[in-house]
Amino acid sequence: MARNFVQAGHTLDFVNPGPNAVAAGDVVVAGTLLGVALVDIAPQATGSVALEGVFECPKELGVAFAQGQALACEIDTGAFAAELSSGPRAEGLGAVAFAAASAEAQTVLVKFTGVPCVVSQ
Repeated sequence: MARNFVQAGHTLDFVNPGPNAVAAGDVVVAGTLLGVALVDIAPQATGSVALEGVFECPKELGVAFAQGQALACEIDTGAFAAELSSGPRAEGLGAVAFAAASAEAQTVLVKFTGVPCVVSQ
């Protein structure tokens, strides 16, 4: 094995800039990476964030998703939508629908890919 190998890169040690705590299961934006907190993270504390894997996440009501569809994330709420017109968001191929979700569904199975997103404020 290469002597300079550090880790597989599936998780990230995330420093919560605050001022609010991050709960385990919350969607987290770290620079251009989108992930899910694996533990509760107090403001200014460090905790693990998964950058890859499938998680059940909240979605915008009234929007249906096809399996494999690229998703955008509303940063303030952590809810997913196909497109977001305003407000802080992360979009690109960092998150895709792992399974189809109906317009009436409150959640969607999201495959976090570890691919950087475009983050807009």
